[in-house]
Amino acid sequence: MKFSSILVGVALITVFFSCSTDVDLTAPYKDITIIYGLLDSKQDTQWIRVNKAFLGDGDALLFAQIPDSLYYDSAFVYMLAYQNNNKVDSIVLQKAENPFPKDPGLFANSLNILYYTTATLNTNRIYKLFVHIPSKNKTVTSWTSLVRNLLMSYPQSTSTVLSFEDPSGINPNPTTTLRWIKDDSTYAYQLAMRFNYYEWLGNDTANKTLKNFVQTFPLFKPDATNIIGNEITYGIQKIQFYGAIATYVPADPPGTPNNQIRARKFHSLDFIVYQAGRELYNYMTINAPSVSIVQKVSDYTNINNGLGLFSSRSKGGLNGINVNSRTQDSIKFGQYTSHLNFK
Repeated sequence: MKFSSILVGVALITVFFSCSTDVDLTAPYKDITIIYGLLDSKQDTQWIRVNKAFLGDGDALLFAQIPDSLYYDSAFVYMLAYQNNNKVDSIVLQKAENPFPKDPGLFANSLNILYYTTATLNTNRIYKLFVHIPSKNKTVTSWTSLVRNLLMSYPQSTSTVLSFEDPSGINPNPTTTLRWIKDDSTYAYQLAMRFNYYEWLGNDTANKTLKNFVQTFPLFKPDATNIIGNEITYGIQKIQFYGAIATYVPADPPGTPNNQIRARKFHSLDFIVYQAGRELYNYMTINAPSVSIVQKVSDYTNINNGLGLFSSRSKGGLNGINVNSRTQDSIKFGQYTSHLNFK
């Protein structure tokens, strides 16, 4: 759900239009505007990318290295905010050249043009985007609602202590269920767990370092299996929890000298819940790699008079969660993680 990941779609769509063997290179030029933007009310700056697809009589890979093939000379970008079907605000986005470096690749990276605003967004409003291209006398539009701030209901605070063990000892793989308040504006969620721990060499506890890894769980759309009342639920199984530790925390190879053996101690858990608007979810699922033998090419766009994506996202959660002594004992001595030298 990172913005940089979404922007990869610009390259894919551009290549599709510039390299297709079905395109008649002698056909009249058709201007195609490509827009990508994900609004997030928690961020102090909103960014919109405006590109154009290109077509020319020659090598498309060479055209990709020319900034003029990717950007318009000028564009007027603005948003109108609506609440209860009434226009309540207008926001003009400013042009920025090279606010962030572009990754190297097939496309020109000497110029990176984005449009931005630092205006505060209201989650109760709907935002309609307008991109007017004077040189083409065209206007491209789209709209999105905003996902709202997420509120965790379990764990509710940093004083909550979690357990990934069955107190009775009967269930070998119990499930610890997290809960948060359902937001009707959020179409899909993705949970991530950050495991924080200290690490030091040998007995040198004075020079311990705080490290972490992040386990990300699958993106999901709420349904009857994970909605209880006004809450969304997500369960983490015991095997998933300890398996993540065993996967991401590296073990010392046999024969490591005692003073070089890494010792560790659990610190805390952070839970991050990513939220996606309907259009972002559709874009991610439709453009996901196909597992079928038949590779069907499909494109998703919610841009009028153009291509791309305009949607919303956000994230919430809770940091600094502790686990009970039984779970900590299992981290130290359990079958999945005893070789990792947790103290």
